Amino acid sequence: MNHSDDREGPAPGRFTDYALDASAKFRPGSEMTLLANRQKLLKKAFRPILHLISGANRILDYGCGSGDLLLFLARHTRAKLIGFDPSSSQSDAARARVRGVESIQLVEDAGQLSGPFDLVFSLHVIEHISDDDLGAYAASLVHALSPTGRIILSTPNGLNPLAYAYFMSTDRTHVRMHSAFTLNEIFRPLGFEVVEMHRETPQFY
Repeated sequence: MNHSDDREGPAPGRFTDYALDASAKFRPGSEMTLLANRQKLLKKAFRPILHLISGANRILDYGCGSGDLLLFLARHTRAKLIGFDPSSSQSDAARARVRGVESIQLVEDAGQLSGPFDLVFSLHVIEHISDDDLGAYAASLVHALSPTGRIILSTPNGLNPLAYAYFMSTDRTHVRMHSAFTLNEIFRPLGFEVVEMHRETPQFY
């Protein structure tokens, strides 16, 4: 995921700036209302798979951002939770937010990710990835899984014309919208396909 890595610096620019801007919103004392609302949205969005979450032993959040999913997962499972984000600013924000939660570990380098994981989450990452990097991104998720593991992706719905117009015009770091069709094209060569789709609030996702 070189396009979004602000540690090694192969491709500095718009995503690094975006991540820094996003991280600035989570200064201590400024995020409590946003975090509480986000936790409610996550519970509603992932209600259909809470049984998978509660039954897992090891879960990876690939592209963990500022850590809100990790905090949600910590409330719903006893699994070991691993978070990774290629943006150092996002990792710093996550580290501040999850401090003291024993089940959560953050790693700074993708090479430190030691599977296998029962579940691999990657929320709102794939729409930021260029076509050239999609294969490597998908392979990194698949290779982290156990033989019976599952990948959970969240992304704007590319088949919703309102979503497409909104997300492609308002976020300069989005490079492509996806649907079940494009996701299958990406993951089928790796032996995976879409088996379930659920709406994530708001409805555009």
